[in-house]
Amino acid sequence: RTYLVQNTREFRSLLKSWGIKEYRERCVNGVLNVYNLARSA
Repeated sequence: RTYLVQNTREFRSLLKSWGIKEYRERCVNGVLNVYNLARSA
């Protein structure tokens, strides 16, 4: 199953439960969202 992260709150909760490595592997747009949300957080 892949995930599309919609907002910073969801992003942070996923990161907390998965860690950055698993997040990047499991999210269809993981790298892009990490970059965008890190800049906007």
